[in-house]
Amino acid sequence: MKEPIVREMGGMHHIIGWKEDSVPIEVATYTPNVAPGAYEAVCTDVTVRQSKDGAEFRRWEFTLTDGTGKTISAASSLSTSPKSKGGKWLAALLGRQPAPGESVEPVGQHCTIIVELNENGYETVSGVIQATHTLPGRKPFDASSESVPPQDTPPAVAPDELPF
Repeated sequence: MKEPIVREMGGMHHIIGWKEDSVPIEVATYTPNVAPGAYEAVCTDVTVRQSKDGAEFRRWEFTLTDGTGKTISAASSLSTSPKSKGGKWLAALLGRQPAPGESVEPVGQHCTIIVELNENGYETVSGVIQATHTLPGRKPFDASSESVPPQDTPPAVAPDELPF
């Protein structure tokens, strides 16, 4: 027999529904959508958001290029100076340090993201580095450097210094 669900409202008891045969709910642990590690990804969105206290921040979204379609997002300040998180991420995505005042588009750029678990056990992007597989027309770049990397030029090797 079904048992009524009764609630008091305005000093009177009202039947608001009927209890069905209930099934216990098993509480599970959180399983990250993206496990810790390094992943090839593409930047698929960059937006400016507002925190609860009104401060603005940049939200970056990355989609893994391993065929899973999994996405992970991360936040940074609005700063894009060379030493800021956003500035380092832009440099890694572009393959170069953008010039002050330059307008750039990171969406669609490939990279390698480093995923770690935060103190609460949730996945977070702890770093963005230049894509492991260098794309045509892109030069390797060290995001910790503040200068524009030199152009690739083969080193001059004397014929007698060759290893064969």
